Formats: sequence, C-alpha cells, structure tokens
Amino acid sequence: MPTGRYFLRNHAFFCLNESFCFILDVKADQYFCIDILEFRLIAPHLHGWSNDRFMKVDNVLEGTPEAALASDLVSRGILSADAIDCKPARPVTLPQATNTLKRVRHRSGLARRSSLGTAFLKAAVRTTWRLKRSTLESTIASVVQRKTAACGSGNIPFDVESAGELVAFFDTLRLAFPRNYVCLFDSLALVDFLSQYRLFPTWVFGVCPEPFEAHCWVQAGDTLLNDTVEQTSAFIPIMTV
Repeated sequence: MPTGRYFLRNHAFFCLNESFCFILDVKADQYFCIDILEFRLIAPHLHGWSNDRFMKVDNVLEGTPEAALASDLVSRGILSADAIDCKPARPVTLPQATNTLKRVRHRSGLARRSSLGTAFLKAAVRTTWRLKRSTLESTIASVVQRKTAACGSGNIPFDVESAGELVAFFDTLRLAFPRNYVCLFDSLALVDFLSQYRLFPTWVFGVCPEPFEAHCWVQAGDTLLNDTVEQTSAFIPIMTV
C-alpha cells in the first residue's frame, strides 16, 4: 500500500533549490513556485518522497496549516488524494552536462544532402504545426510514444559520431528556415529530425530561479547537442522527455 497521503499527478513535475519548489504543469502549460519552507511541510506526505532533506512523518495533514497548501495543489490538479494517473514524487535525475557535441562536417553527395534536406523540412514543418495546433501535453506524449516504440523498454545506444554530422547539417539547414530561434521550437525540431535516423536524445526542460526563466535543450548523456554548458548550468532540470 502507498504510504503517502497525497500523490503527484503524471502531468506535474517539480524541482527544488534552497529557496523554492518549482512546479511545471504540462497539462496547463504553466510554471509556478512555492516557498521551500511550505513545501517541506507537505513533502513527507507525498507518495514516493525519499529526500533526506525533509524528515518523513506519519501524521496526516488534516487540521494543520499546511493542509491549505495541499488542498490548493489538489484543486490545481498537481496533487491527488488517490493514486489514479499519478507517479512517485521525485525530482528528475539527469547527468550533469559537461560537453558540447562536436559538429562533424562531411562532404556528402547530392542524394545524401537531398535526403537530409527532406528530413529537416519534415521536422521543421511538423514542429511548426504542433506548436500552433497541439497542446504541450500532447506534443510531449507524441515524443514519448515515438521513442518508446523505437526503443521499447531499453535504450538504443546513442551514436555520437553520427549525431555530430547530423546536427551540423541541421544547423546549416536551420539558417534557411524562416522562423525565429526559440528554444522550444529548435529543440523539438532537432529531436524530430534525429528520430528519423533512430537517434533518441533527451529533451530537457529547466528553470532558472532568480530571475525566473524557463528553457529547454537537447542532451545525450553528459553531452549537449544544441546548447552550451555555460548556458544550461544556470538551469535546474525539471522535466526530461
């Protein structure tokens, strides 16, 4: 039987720093935060919580000041009083990025360049359509479904050498695509492009605490595919896809 009084909904993700708990609600496509002192009062009552920073307790929240916060999170759809469509309350784990992918530029033949151009155009158009017509929740679900269908329960080894060549082509072709550079579009388009070559990196969402800023990037292990270590080090990962 679950020991938690409350359960984290599948579409909710969170991360912590010394001052705040940041929450990403994918269903609502919204970020918000609560004070870490308030979060630490309800954390021991969350199913799956195992962070030693906050002592576990067995009493329920009823009649306590923190019950109002828990009730508010339930009304927002972040927490639930039952386990349906929920998951253990654990922050995301991700290898710390220490490298940036080395682009490898090869002289490819006309057929190869044409094939890459077609793959890029498919990715860019699909991404444009998704960001205009679909919700963030359904977009993420499609990426997860595609990766699961290709990888099953295991992981396909990530070919860094192939990725270096493909990302170099992606960067070159991206210059000609008429859309402003935005992390959400560029990361999703890159994930789509690489999936056509059976490469499935991790799409990472992160937050910068003060001043608050949200960002996303693409990463494979400890290697960044479309960002720099200096840039991403300012962000706390909150969700990986």
